[in-house]
Amino acid sequence: MMKGLVGDRSGTAGVEFALLIPMLILLFLGTITLFDLYREYWRQVQATHIVSDLISRETVVSDAYLTKVFDVYSGLLNVEAAGKAMRISSVTFNGKDYISVWTVEKGDPDLIPKQKLSNAGLPAMSSTDTVIYVESFGTHKPFSSYLGFANMTFAEAAVARPRFVSAIIKE
Repeated sequence: MMKGLVGDRSGTAGVEFALLIPMLILLFLGTITLFDLYREYWRQVQATHIVSDLISRETVVSDAYLTKVFDVYSGLLNVEAAGKAMRISSVTFNGKDYISVWTVEKGDPDLIPKQKLSNAGLPAMSSTDTVIYVESFGTHKPFSSYLGFANMTFAEAAVARPRFVSAIIKE
């Protein structure tokens, strides 16, 4: 009886399939998760740049206007985003350091880290220039979070020069 089992290869395909299918399922779920995270990241990039462009077209902004801009940002992101926040600043350069003229934070304050303008990737500026610096933070729940993956927080920044004035004033 054992001699017949040793040489029998009739169930090899089934055994190989049973060994490979869990790896193929994990690979498939991982691919979907990566695509989902990539898509959410690009939504955040685009929303941040749209917000910076919107603000750069203004001459004076108010807190009510910036709240509406944050609502636009929120609408551009996925509605299932776990958390979202934004910091909008008018930044100038005094010849030595970058200085925030005004800053407004909207959304979840726990997502917003302390602002560090010295190494923020701001462009080279003269002492008369100002720029609008928009930082956005969004937390996304990955597709495969039921497998134990934690939420991911994306951070993005965009810089825009005011279009019609030298500096945008905040009321």
